Amino acid sequence: MSMRCPRKGCKNNAEIHPLYGVLPCKACQQVGADIRAGRKFEFANVSKSNRIQIQRDKHAGDMLQPFIGNKPNQEFFERYPEKVNVYGVRDELKKL
Repeated sequence: MSMRCPRKGCKNNAEIHPLYGVLPCKACQQVGADIRAGRKFEFANVSKSNRIQIQRDKHAGDMLQPFIGNKPNQEFFERYPEKVNVYGVRDELKKL
């Protein structure tokens, strides 16, 4: 059984691996290897990923929206209490 390479525009026969199944042809695998060879690291090291997570936690509020549907977002106004009067939602927040 012969299958075509799964890469777009390639007409070569695919490699069939007993564990991984259909793989790109040898030529396409070589192109991928050439791209990976230019990278210094394949995965982020631990210190970098921890630093990124700390930044995500610190700036998570930047993504909060003042309204969810037509109701004020209580979490947004707890984080930014000075904006309650700007949006005029003091009475609605008291009901929540």
